[in-house]
Amino acid sequence: MDGGDKSSQASLELRIHTAEQRKREYWRSALANASLILSWYFFSTMISVYNKWMFSTAHYKFSYPLFVTSAHMIIQFIFSGLLLYFCGDRFIARKPNGQRPRPSFRDWASKIAPCALATAVDIGLSNLSLKTITLTFYTMCKSSNLAFVLLFAFLFRLEVIRWRLVGIIALITAGVIMMVAAETKLVLVGAVEVLTASAMGGLRWALTQMLIDREGMGLNHPVATIYWLSPIMACGLVGASLAFENWHKILGGPFFHGVVRSLRTLGLITLPGLLAFCMNLSEFALIRRTSVVTLSVAGIFKEVLTVIVASTIFGDELTPINITGLCITLIGIGLYNWLRFRILTKSSTILQSGARHGGETYGQLPGGEFSERAAFEVDGGEDEVAGGAASSRSHSRAPSIAMSETRMADAELSEAEKERRRKREEEANMAGWATSGEPAMCFSLLCSA
Repeated sequence: MDGGDKSSQASLELRIHTAEQRKREYWRSALANASLILSWYFFSTMISVYNKWMFSTAHYKFSYPLFVTSAHMIIQFIFSGLLLYFCGDRFIARKPNGQRPRPSFRDWASKIAPCALATAVDIGLSNLSLKTITLTFYTMCKSSNLAFVLLFAFLFRLEVIRWRLVGIIALITAGVIMMVAAETKLVLVGAVEVLTASAMGGLRWALTQMLIDREGMGLNHPVATIYWLSPIMACGLVGASLAFENWHKILGGPFFHGVVRSLRTLGLITLPGLLAFCMNLSEFALIRRTSVVTLSVAGIFKEVLTVIVASTIFGDELTPINITGLCITLIGIGLYNWLRFRILTKSSTILQSGARHGGETYGQLPGGEFSERAAFEVDGGEDEVAGGAASSRSHSRAPSIAMSETRMADAELSEAEKERRRKREEEANMAGWATSGEPAMCFSLLCSA
């Protein structure tokens, strides 16, 4: 009896310890994620201010957004290529043959190209719709992006279907629509354009997460993701710019008249391209640590802050419907974060499994960081649909089964073979450790593996 009581007490202490450890890991991860979100907010705000100044008829009057965005994609491709050339080993671990992993042509054609083209269509149609609809109506329609993100995350099995999550996303979407609701004229063509852009945005982010999650393709670092996506996005946006913007008027106009004016215009286009690069680094790093749904919810919170600042500082009037929508959106965002916290801290079985077998704890990134998405995927939610629950339970059992098979296989190996495998694993671990070294630039601290 005493032995049984001691065993039960030890098991209870282990559960308490692992639960507390998961809470500490959650808050440490939340701090890192908040840093990425703040950096994303900063660079996004800087680009918004730049766009307002660059495209406004009251300032620089260069109203060719597709031309500028395509130039930014080319700049991001050049800058990411330079970083990979000089610092690539810090971002992507080499394979045993000494080469860096890279996507095959099939992966490029079936995964990378669709993601990049969906991004180009999203940006192109979003800019095009603003020529026919008001900014208020645009924001109302664009809020559907969050629903499309969740839909594609479910379709591609990036998120486990939880009815609570569906309800929270629906609540946030309704709140955003009410938050920006105003009397506005419906323009069918513009509405179709912006809704199609929202759908392409949801597809774009879901495909981006799939690319980042596949380590064998070599796109699991934000710099590599930008390097492979940006040239295709540039080609798509150049095509859209040629179709909807007059390049003869752009290049033959006053903005490129003379050497001095041309250099000034090129400088005004190039420097914001670096801001866009940093913004995409923050976005992709946040997706790698969390999920596209978290990124989208963070984007909604940014819209909430914009409305609050506009009403308090600039005196924009809010109707009772707008204020109600603002409160509903904040409640929805709070519920989403509560759901994440509850799922990530309630279960200790994952950490117990890792502790027993001496292996890497599931729910962590390769460098040892806590991965919220991994914990979401292995957690068996109370309100999952049947298929999702079964899949989740099978995932939670997989570590112990795989490790048992590994131990059985090791028992049948010779000592020489065991020693050879041990050395190979040590070399692989050292290679993985090298990729998490000090990055070359300060913002890479947030994005390195």
